[in-house]
Formats: sequence, structure tokens, C-alpha cells
Amino acid sequence: MRYRRSHVGVGSGKIAVAEALGRLVGHTERVPFVSRAGELGTLETALRRRPDGPAVVDLVGEAGIGKSRLLAEFGVLARRHGATVLCGRASEYERHIPFQSFADAFAALDAVTLRTFPSLRDLPPVLRGREEEAARPQADDRFGLYRRTADALRRIRGARLVVVLDDLHWADPASLELVDRLVRHPVPAPFLLVVARRDRQAPTALTAALGRGVDAGTVTRMAVGGLGERACVEELAGDLPPRSAAELYAASEGNPLYFLALLHAHRASRPLGAGPGRAPAARAPAGLEALLLDELAPLEPLERACVEAAAVLGDHATAELVAALTGSPLADVGPALGRAMRRDLIRPNQDGRRLVLRHPLIRALVHENTDPWRRQDHHRRAAVELARTGAPLVERAHHLERSLSGWDPEAAALLTRAAEQTALTAPATSAHWLQAVLGILPDAPEHQTRRRELMLLRATTLGTAGALQESRDLFHQVIHMPDPATEDHPA
Repeated sequence: MRYRRSHVGVGSGKIAVAEALGRLVGHTERVPFVSRAGELGTLETALRRRPDGPAVVDLVGEAGIGKSRLLAEFGVLARRHGATVLCGRASEYERHIPFQSFADAFAALDAVTLRTFPSLRDLPPVLRGREEEAARPQADDRFGLYRRTADALRRIRGARLVVVLDDLHWADPASLELVDRLVRHPVPAPFLLVVARRDRQAPTALTAALGRGVDAGTVTRMAVGGLGERACVEELAGDLPPRSAAELYAASEGNPLYFLALLHAHRASRPLGAGPGRAPAARAPAGLEALLLDELAPLEPLERACVEAAAVLGDHATAELVAALTGSPLADVGPALGRAMRRDLIRPNQDGRRLVLRHPLIRALVHENTDPWRRQDHHRRAAVELARTGAPLVERAHHLERSLSGWDPEAAALLTRAAEQTALTAPATSAHWLQAVLGILPDAPEHQTRRRELMLLRATTLGTAGALQESRDLFHQVIHMPDPATEDHPA
């Protein structure tokens, strides 16, 4: 059985959020795609790659520079050329869910796509978000899983497949290892992998893997820089006096997101019809964080609660789940979400079934600025609701970990199970969850045997993940621990 994320229902007993979403999106002004013809041309060239040409494109740029928008425009272009495009995104808050980036992309596989690419039926279930992988013992170690993935991609024939992974600097270790495998061993098939990341936040292993690919000719690197002043001023702020627009550009340093945030704040601070000689009603906040958080200030309590719940849920957010996290009736949550959408804080995702915050930066800011106790409770409720809807244990484990405040035997048991299930396929994640359990395990004699077992398992998974020094140190700690059996029964 394939696990299907719950979605916004339309009909009896449900809030018709999807219909409202369509209306709102239709009335949302789309920001012009400015000054990226060269970058788009490079991506188009990669799309027409020869079998022996670069199989991976590495987009590098700072936060807000326009990587996601460039990927979206490339997706439109690639589909126009007859390619099938599958899009996934890593998240700062799901970086311990194994293969999340790829599963997010391959979750879009439908019957039509599988008829075009029948070999993709042989992708490992964990890469397609299937529950079986979490429920059964692992048949493959992670290297076997990588080989199965490469074999399925290698057998692609005819039509071209493009997989786009955004925000890869936040990807889980298992996804990063699979990217490394595809860089080192490009598949001789009409397949293109496009990744986007922030260079300064990318893990060293990812940067090194992509760098080796550039040297070997299997990766095309493209640095996405700031927009030029003329593009920003003329195409995005043509209604402003030149001096005001130039000042905003200088403050943004060419970063499109910063420029648009400053532009929005500038327009909001000056009444319509106010001439250049009139003082604005208020000064725009100096920092981008203040600008973005300022959008939350006018929200009613339930609207704010819905936005905070959506930040916790990430790509899983639906009206039903938001209602469960806020503890509010669905009949009240629907209109509150609608008002948040009218403010363009929340948007529908690509298939219209789920809700996402407008930008990952906004999600991060909202999540970090939510009251810690409320955030913890949201994660606890999310784990409960995902269990009720049949979500794989590894997805629930992410929320369980973030809901911990003290010793919780049930949560510890579930996290341990998740760690055991991922010990071979995602050992770094497994070790992380085991550490979370060890962190709350009471330091009492009755728990010493369990502590030894967890430490041994974590030392093993650390070794599998390649953290040999940390693994060895932990083994030494276990060796020098007193043996409870010996203490209870002295010779």
C-alpha cells in the first residue's frame, strides 16, 4: 500500500479550501522574471546533453537570490521541450528523514509518468514515499539501494526525465550520498539532475562531491548572482522615483528577495498618491527578518496559529492537519487559512492538495519565532496525526524528536524503532535519533542496560556512516561502563 498524504478535501463536511486557493492564485500578481536569460540558456543547453555530457547541474547562490524562481522557469521550459520534470525540495526541518529530497520528487510519479518511464517502478520504495520500506526488514544496505536507483534510471529510454532538487544544502545525509553516487557514476540515459543550494551552508561532503564532478566533467556549475541595478529599478520598481528605487537597490545589494521585501515595505509606508516630496508615514524596518516578521503583526490569533502550524508541518500541511495542531474546528480554520492566503503568507503547493508558506525563509523565521512550548506541542500533535493517517515511522520520528521535553518511554521506543529501520539505509539519521533517545534516558540503574544497548547501536551506525573516530570513542565509553549484571551479582 502506498502512503498518501492527506489533502484538502472539497465536499460535504470539508472546507473548500482548494476552490479558494485557485481564486487567490488567479488574483496574485506574478513578479516578472528579470535578467536571467543567460542562466536559463545554460540550463536549456544542459537539457540537450549528450549521453557522455554533464548529467548534473549545480546551481549555487545565496538565500533569496532567485534560485527557486529560476528552477521554476526552467521547469516550464523543459516541459515545453517535451521533458518530464519531477521537483523535490529539502527542508531545514526534515533533514533527518532519509531520502526526503528524492522522495519529495518521486512522490509525483503517476500512472502516466510510469507508462513513459516503466523502469521507475523499480525504484526503491523509500524513494517513492511507500510505507512498505518502513514496515519490512531492509533487504539492501544503502549501497544496494543506490545501485537499484541507478539501475532504474539507467534503463530510461526515449523521453527525457529531469529531476530538480531545491535547497539541497538542507538535504538529509542519505539524499546527499545518493547525489554523490549519481555524480561519480552518471547514468547513460536521457536523465538530468538539477540541484540548487547555498554554497556557504552546504555540507562539506556535498561541496566536495559536486566539485569532483566539475573536475571530471560530469557536473555543470552555475553561480546565480545578484540582479543588476537597471533590471531591478526599471522592471520591478518602475513606479518609484529613480532616487528612491536606487536607494532600495543599494540596500538590497541586488538580492531579488531583499529588494522585493524593501520595495513592498516602501510602498506600504507611503499612501497611494503621496508625492516624492511627502514624508512616508513610517520608516521601513532595517533588517529583512524584521520586514518578513512584520507581515505577521496584523494577523488575528487563529490566523497566526495556522501560519505557525503550517511552519511546523512543512510540505505536509493541509487544512485538516492545521486544525488538529491548533485544536480549532475545521470550520474556523478554513476561513483563517483563506485570510492568510490573501496576505500571500500561505500558498497551495504544485498539485493544490497541500499548503506551504510562501518561502522557506519565512517558514524558518515563523518556526523559530513560535513560542517554544507551543512549537513543541505542535510537533507532538503532528506526530499523532501523521500516525493516524498512516505516515511512515521515519516521517513521524522527525516530529517526535522535536516534541521531547523529558523522559517519554513511548516516544523513545518509536524513535529507537525508526533508528533500527534506517540503520543500513540512512545511518547518520539513525545515529541522530539514537542520540535523541540517549539524551532523555534517565540516568538511573534500571536504565543502564538499555543505555548500553543504545550506545552500542549508535556506535555501530556511526561507523557505518563513516564517523569512525566518534564511533570508536563511543565503543570505548561502552567498554568502560560498569556492567549492571556484574554489579547485581558479584563474584
